[in-house]
Amino acid sequence: MKKVILSVSALLCGAVMFAQANDSDVSQNGTSNDATVTQTLVGASQNKSTIKQQGDNGAGSGIMNVATMNQTGQGNLSAIVSNGDENNVAVDQQGDDHDSNVQQGVGYAEKNSATVNQTNAVGELGNTSDVTQFYDNNVTTVDQTGSDNNSKVCQNAPPNASSGNTADVDQNGDFHDSNINQNNSANKAYVDQSGLSQMSQVTQAGGGFSEGTNNEAFINQSGDGNFSRVNQTYDDNIANVTQSDNDNSSEIDQRGSSNLSTVVQSGNDNQSFINQNDGLTAPTQAAVEPNNVASVTQSGDGQLAFVNQGDGTSVALFNKSTSVQTGAENELTVNQTGSNNMSDIEQGDGDIGETQNNWATITQRGDDNESMVDQINDDNVTFVDQIGDDNDSFVDQSGDENNAVANQSGDGNTSNITQSGAIVAVPDQEPNNEARAFQSGNGNTSTINQTDQRNLAETTQTGDSNTATVTQSGNTAGIPSAFNNISFVDQEGTGDTATVNQDGAGNNSDVNQMATSANSFATVTQEGDVNMSTVNQSDGSVNQAFITQVGVNNKSTLNQIGSSNLASVNQGFFAGANDNVAEQTQTGDGNSAEVIQDISAFGPITGALVTLPAFGSLGYSNNNSVIQMQTGDSNRAYTQQTGEDNVIEQTQTDNDNLSFIAQDGINNRAFDIQTGDNNNAGTLQMGNDNLSNITQTGNMNRARVQQGN
Repeated sequence: MKKVILSVSALLCGAVMFAQANDSDVSQNGTSNDATVTQTLVGASQNKSTIKQQGDNGAGSGIMNVATMNQTGQGNLSAIVSNGDENNVAVDQQGDDHDSNVQQGVGYAEKNSATVNQTNAVGELGNTSDVTQFYDNNVTTVDQTGSDNNSKVCQNAPPNASSGNTADVDQNGDFHDSNINQNNSANKAYVDQSGLSQMSQVTQAGGGFSEGTNNEAFINQSGDGNFSRVNQTYDDNIANVTQSDNDNSSEIDQRGSSNLSTVVQSGNDNQSFINQNDGLTAPTQAAVEPNNVASVTQSGDGQLAFVNQGDGTSVALFNKSTSVQTGAENELTVNQTGSNNMSDIEQGDGDIGETQNNWATITQRGDDNESMVDQINDDNVTFVDQIGDDNDSFVDQSGDENNAVANQSGDGNTSNITQSGAIVAVPDQEPNNEARAFQSGNGNTSTINQTDQRNLAETTQTGDSNTATVTQSGNTAGIPSAFNNISFVDQEGTGDTATVNQDGAGNNSDVNQMATSANSFATVTQEGDVNMSTVNQSDGSVNQAFITQVGVNNKSTLNQIGSSNLASVNQGFFAGANDNVAEQTQTGDGNSAEVIQDISAFGPITGALVTLPAFGSLGYSNNNSVIQMQTGDSNRAYTQQTGEDNVIEQTQTDNDNLSFIAQDGINNRAFDIQTGDNNNAGTLQMGNDNLSNITQTGNMNRARVQQGN
């Protein structure tokens, strides 16, 4: 055992002061050696110290050596080389412009420890620390205080190591730089930086595929303008980044399976980027849960977050992304590729006054994907794009001027959008609430719920067994210059169902069902002023369409092409149904059409011409008009009107048609034209200036007109 203690001071003394540089070179061979060097410099010269502790490769030779370096002054250089196992190195440098270099281990050396402490004053030249450790179970601790300090740690562990290396870097001050490079598995990196414009980079490359946690990186930065980058390769990696204050940036790149990323940022104008690969670079490793998990939490304004899981390509399993943003003018994008992916985005209040405060974009490729977005307050925008099977998308927006678009392609897709607007959005002339859902595939379901005025909903479905439901509620206090509530439903396939409910002023609904759709069902209910509804069903059989309008100046148009279709329009009830117009056109066999205006007491139509139902006027329907056209066999048309200035036109072509017209009011007119066999027409008019015109061409036609004042 050898113990060397060397203390050298360069002093300035005498009448004439001068500086002297000190050099120290210590070399030790064997085990349990102890070397301590203390250098103190006053002046502008430079101290240099080198400690070499030699040992053979492998445990048991060159072990348990201790090297201690103490340097004070400016521009000192320290170099320590310690080969073997269980060696300890401690470097303490006080002042500025110091350089420390530590190298431990060679071959199979392990359990070495290196501690570097560097301190300088703010405004002085920065210090540099460089630590290199070989093999596993090594520990490096770097503590730097001041400004412009640089720390570099390189640790190399063997593949499949049971105990990896640990690096802990603590930097306090401004403009620090930390770089940690750890190779192979079971390594841990800790970085704590406090100050302005800090930079941290951690690179971990795993080499083994054994079960358990491999590499881990923990970054904590406080201050403005800090940057953190974490690169992890191979499986079971964990990255945790925490940044506080403003203008911070975090980048995490994980390549391998079973990766976990967590980013927490507080302040304004922070950025987070997470990229996770599915692990195709290690195909022999079986995927285990939780494959890739990314979580981003940002509080403040002007935040930006991007999460990418996959594509490597491809097979990205068990991915999960959870993001929370609180503040205004935040943007968040999540891209997932693979199966069983789930993304949850929550964005908070935005009240700065800018348009498009919060932003959320989700893109998923694969099976069993689920996306949930929750946005609060105004100017929120959401885009969701899913391709694959069994995708689910849920968007919940509360506030005015919200925007949501969901696009799904595949089987078993479900999109649910709920928006709640506010009246304050009307003078801004922004979209208020706007929801659009596009689905292509089988078994798709789209549900849109909008509240308040200036809402727009559009749902387009292509495939089988699609269902679309739209509920809109407007404001009757005033109709905005743009649109109030507008709903578009476009379905093409078999077994489609469309349900539209609109409550408010200036509502407009358009439903199109087509392309050999059998048993399609469309229901439109409008309550309010200036409502207009159009339903088109084509190339199908046993289609049913029901339109109910209550309000003033309602218009309804229903077109059906096929056989055994049913068209029903009901305008009236107790809200005062004025200026209602209903027009129905049917082409095919066995179709039925009826129009009811007002709540007058009509019983069911039995088909007997002489049996006219009880008729009484409540006087709620004014200036009504009904037009019905049917082409085919076994068609039936029914109408009912109560009020004044009512007009009814019915045209039937082909066989077994039945037409029934009833009017009660002033200046009512009825026209009935039938062409074919076994047609039956009946007209009942009660009021003033009624006119009835029935034209029948064919066999076994019957006509009856009853008028009275």
